Amino acid sequence: MADQTTETPIQEPNADTAPQDEPIESPVDLSGRLATLQQQFDTVLPPLVAVLKREASVEELQQRLVRAEKESNAHRALPLAVAVMRALHNIRQTTVDPTARSIIEHELLAALAHQGFVEFDPLGEIFDPDRHTAVAADESVGPQRIVVEVYATGFTLGALIVVKAQVRAGPERLAPPAPSGAHDQLDIEGGPAW
Repeated sequence: MADQTTETPIQEPNADTAPQDEPIESPVDLSGRLATLQQQFDTVLPPLVAVLKREASVEELQQRLVRAEKESNAHRALPLAVAVMRALHNIRQTTVDPTARSIIEHELLAALAHQGFVEFDPLGEIFDPDRHTAVAADESVGPQRIVVEVYATGFTLGALIVVKAQVRAGPERLAPPAPSGAHDQLDIEGGPAW
């Protein structure tokens, strides 16, 4: 079968088929039309601006409500998180089967971490009353005390200290000298001879 397509000739516009140009308006007519458009614009613009402001206000209000709800949830969640932290401390103090204790401890830490809480163990840190509560203290000769024992770890939420670590603070101690050469021998009682 032969392809039978017919081509339609393209007609060039001529003076007979071209649209007639509109007559050029006088400057007076143009300024009158411009004044009319300006009046319509001035009539439509204020309500449009008011609607846009209301929409922005509604959006801002919605954002404020979402923030307030999050803060409210955080305030309600904080006492619950502190209770979980206490439970974690208590489970560490029990004589429960070590495997069971490890599983419970892991689950409680995971629940706290999911909410953004981070546990910190300050052993060896310089004592800081903003991060540590001194439950016991050794006599300190110098102004600088360090954490020598941790009774309960602390927790942070971002930069906020939620629960201070309960610690014993003491003077910064110098480490015993490292054994060298002849000092490596044991004394009669079986301890290092330094």
